[in-house]
Amino acid sequence: GGRQVDRFLKENGLQPDEWLEMDDVQALVTCVQKGLGVAIVPLTEAVLPLPEGVRSVALGASVTGREIGIMSRNVAASEPSVAMARLLLEAVRG
Repeated sequence: GGRQVDRFLKENGLQPDEWLEMDDVQALVTCVQKGLGVAIVPLTEAVLPLPEGVRSVALGASVTGREIGIMSRNVAASEPSVAMARLLLEAVRG
């Protein structure tokens, strides 16, 4: 999320006056609805439908991917997490 947005802003010559940063997407949408500014958020089912007075603007094809990771409680890679990583890599590679 954050690194992608930072890269997008830099590539487009944008330097926003950031005064608030948070990880809660719904809270960001609520802040926008209350007139506290604008936000770049993933448009997911969690925020749809958008509240009254809030609109979305597509950023274009340059912001398309999402970094993901796999976490496990054990320090050593567990068999299920290794299997999941392989399945994800296969899905990404097609």
